[in-house]
Amino acid sequence: MNPEPQPEFGVVYVAFGPPYLAMALTSVLSLRATNPDIPVCLVTNVTDQLPAVPWWNPTRGDVWQYLERPTGDNRLVKTDIYHCSPFAKTLFLDCDTFVLGSLDRIRIFLNYFDLVLRFQNQPCRVNPTQPVLPERILFRDIPHFNGGVLGFRKNQVTEGFFQTWAEQFVRMGIGRDQPPLMEACFLSQARMLPLREEWNHRDFWNRGPAYRRNIVIWHYKPGIWDSRLEGLIQSAVVWFRGTEAEAQEVAQFIKGRNAHQNRRDLLWRVKRIGRELFGALSKVPEQRVGKAKWRELVGGGPRSGGVP
Repeated sequence: MNPEPQPEFGVVYVAFGPPYLAMALTSVLSLRATNPDIPVCLVTNVTDQLPAVPWWNPTRGDVWQYLERPTGDNRLVKTDIYHCSPFAKTLFLDCDTFVLGSLDRIRIFLNYFDLVLRFQNQPCRVNPTQPVLPERILFRDIPHFNGGVLGFRKNQVTEGFFQTWAEQFVRMGIGRDQPPLMEACFLSQARMLPLREEWNHRDFWNRGPAYRRNIVIWHYKPGIWDSRLEGLIQSAVVWFRGTEAEAQEVAQFIKGRNAHQNRRDLLWRVKRIGRELFGALSKVPEQRVGKAKWRELVGGGPRSGGVP
């Protein structure tokens, strides 16, 4: 019997390690509330069991890929995501993302461009002195694209882009995928569309409600999440049938990221006040589907998203 054809467009995550699987499933939950018909491919090394949630649906095209590889291989898999995706047009999302709006425009963009990703004009603070490009320009001296939200369509050009990204990641040996991503972008023949910041929103906490309503993808920083989102991430351990040890690993991850942020205590408090004034971004999917539907999606647990 011939396998069913895969949907043309879908979202892919790479979730290695229990904390990142918990965040990825939380992101999928937001996707289900805002884009219920878009299928998902989730690549993980944590478990080969499908999540115990009603919104994971293989008949829609959802694919669970289990790879028996060490967690440290996560960026090797990310840079080779072209070959993991079952879709003709793909939106790759980092695990620490939350989908707040329609992704239909990404699907349209990929009719005309090979790659879509957010352009950032300011210097990147990660590995600023890393040489890139054949002339060995320092990474801090060039603008860059962010690889946490990346759309691509499958063709020979984008396959070459990912091959270059993977090769440069191994060659640089720095454990970061951002500088080698820049080499791949600048050396590639792919047609690229730079996305605006609403497609990869990085905690502009002091912007007003009108601005925040336009955000499509919130790429939050762990440690600056709100309590509702933190509760959902903890709930996700139940969704993937995590062990007690895995639940503790997720709890320690959250505690460690919060402690890291609290070292800059004044800034953290100011940002918290800003979030409370303008409203939590994590409420947006619930507002779209209504409280009753949202409680059904999170498993009937507390409104905060805590473990049932």
